[in-house]
Amino acid sequence: MIHTIIKNKPTRLFIILAGIFIANALIAEIIGVKIFSLEKTLGIPPLHVRIFGNDLSVNLTAGVLLWPVVFIMTDIINEYYGMKGVRFLSYLTAGLIVFAFWFFMEQ
Repeated sequence: MIHTIIKNKPTRLFIILAGIFIANALIAEIIGVKIFSLEKTLGIPPLHVRIFGNDLSVNLTAGVLLWPVVFIMTDIINEYYGMKGVRFLSYLTAGLIVFAFWFFMEQ
């Protein structure tokens, strides 16, 4: 059975795309709470922008680096496998994210 799956190119592509999609979504959810300074990362002085009396800088969550990949993957999967393929992977990913958070809460 595994030889049939591996030899079938559309199935093999779906498995590869699903792996990238699920891995990026899980990692983005887990490390998404980590905040980093874009200015310090790029080695530039902090931007001091005052808007309505608030001093703003460019602090981002780590999830902003991975979620665009997830959205691009949904477009690619939708193009090749349609809405049913994206819906299946979205439900599977949401379930795995809930499982991961449940697992972390038990620790």
